[in-house]
Amino acid sequence: MEILRARNAYRGRGWDWTQNTMWVRLSQLCFYMFCYKKGNRFFQTPTTEMFMRNNWFWKDEACLVNLFSIQYPSPYSETSDNFNIYAWRLIIKLLLEERIWKKLYPDEFIRFIMFLERIDENIYEELITEILRYRTLSYTEKKNLFESIPHYNDVFSNCMHEANYYFFRIFNWFWVFDLVEDSFHNNWQLFKFQHWNTSTYRSDAIQSRRNIPWYIKLSSSLLDKAKILNDNFSAFDTPETQATSATKDERIRELYEFNMLRYISIINENNEYNEKVIDILNNMIYQSRFWSNDWKTFEDSLAPVFELFRENIDATIISWAWDTDILCTMETPINNRFKINADAKKKQRWRLESINPVRLTNHLERNGSEYCIVISPKFAAGTQWDINWYNIVTLEAETLAKYCLKECLNSYDWLADYEVIHNLIENNLWHDITESINEVIDNRYWIKE
Repeated sequence: MEILRARNAYRGRGWDWTQNTMWVRLSQLCFYMFCYKKGNRFFQTPTTEMFMRNNWFWKDEACLVNLFSIQYPSPYSETSDNFNIYAWRLIIKLLLEERIWKKLYPDEFIRFIMFLERIDENIYEELITEILRYRTLSYTEKKNLFESIPHYNDVFSNCMHEANYYFFRIFNWFWVFDLVEDSFHNNWQLFKFQHWNTSTYRSDAIQSRRNIPWYIKLSSSLLDKAKILNDNFSAFDTPETQATSATKDERIRELYEFNMLRYISIINENNEYNEKVIDILNNMIYQSRFWSNDWKTFEDSLAPVFELFRENIDATIISWAWDTDILCTMETPINNRFKINADAKKKQRWRLESINPVRLTNHLERNGSEYCIVISPKFAAGTQWDINWYNIVTLEAETLAKYCLKECLNSYDWLADYEVIHNLIENNLWHDITESINEVIDNRYWIKE
């Protein structure tokens, strides 16, 4: 906080602050998809990494991706779990809707949209019909509709404040929305709602002391990009929830890394984030996690992952009963050229119960490889006894994918560093290296000064 104040990057409400103030600010950045949290550390999302690379020419598209990514339920919002909706996919869809002239007024937003818990095609069509019918009403008729709601001042003052300052104006500052004056709307009359039992009123004025109605529209520079997102990712999709994810970390990874990268790759033809990398890692994770009668699918998905390493010379799928699944040739400046075996293991129950170390050792001798990496979605505790005193290590598939993702996104050549894994393995033979690699990821990529 002191550093930000010294740089005039943060002012706050006064000089009297606590650590909790900064924690709240960082949590807000998580909600707006600029970073995510793991333990007491914060990590950049792909759009933030673009800012950190000084790619400001792409700033409006990056913020469009952030907005498009926000869903409910959110890992960083206390909004009720009753809300199961890609809320801002819906807003972008509405702002592309010709039937409502690609615009929304604040009073329409708080009247119709803020209370939607879910959306499908039928509800969407009803929503369009209701908005069009609402626009035919007089100001007095609209006002009567608001006042017919119990405790309407309490309800709509809060809604107006949140919509106005936590979304419309923030994403106007982020170059996504234009705020357009419209003095003809409601005959220049404003809606004002008393904020609790105070003298404060929340209104739909375009600015404080500038009592003119207005509407939001998408920035003209983003219309084509927004249409591409809308055409490829439906507002009617079911959002990610804790119930549909194996773990909280998995859910956050999907929302804050892979999903955002999918959006980036589809709207930016010249994007530096290689769509191929995303597809490779997504496919490997999917094949590791879900059972298939075709047991080779996991092996086939794993070989391209090893090709993402800068030090890789060759990754060949062998997959014979008497040989390794994948034979990789690596070359590092320190260790020169060497070979490693990679074995993909998956069981219908998802957790690997046992490993045959003698067979894997025979595969090492057959190929002259230094060690074998056994990769599986999860390992039972007994597998560590199985590999004791053998040149074998175990590694969870999702951690391998996450390491490659962060490495590729942050490297000069969009490839991952294998040397750090090689050194970890040499110092941890016959152990599981999953947590060690997670520590490398955390130490390299959490947000520092």
